[in-house]
Amino acid sequence: MTLKFSQLKPSQSVNSDLYVTPASKQSVISTISMCNISSSTDYARVFITPSGNAYDQNALYYDLEIVPSDTFLSTAGFTVPYGSKMVCYSENGGISFGAFYDEGSVS
Repeated sequence: MTLKFSQLKPSQSVNSDLYVTPASKQSVISTISMCNISSSTDYARVFITPSGNAYDQNALYYDLEIVPSDTFLSTAGFTVPYGSKMVCYSENGGISFGAFYDEGSVS
């Protein structure tokens, strides 16, 4: 297993793709990090959504409050099938997101 890392600091109030599982692959996201690098409280959202599905019904975290200079870590082992994506959102644009993942071929 070779862990990879993806990171993103999305613009304010914009759903942004943190990770998209490539064709003929499936992934396990082992850890998600959310770090508020701003000087004010911010709110994070994280979704794992199949292609074409609405975000809100696929929320893992919705309006999770993160105070300035704090980091939230979730180690859970989320499975992301091919064509699906992990999407992140920062209400005020002050949160940096990261995901550690491993990809494998689909048989």
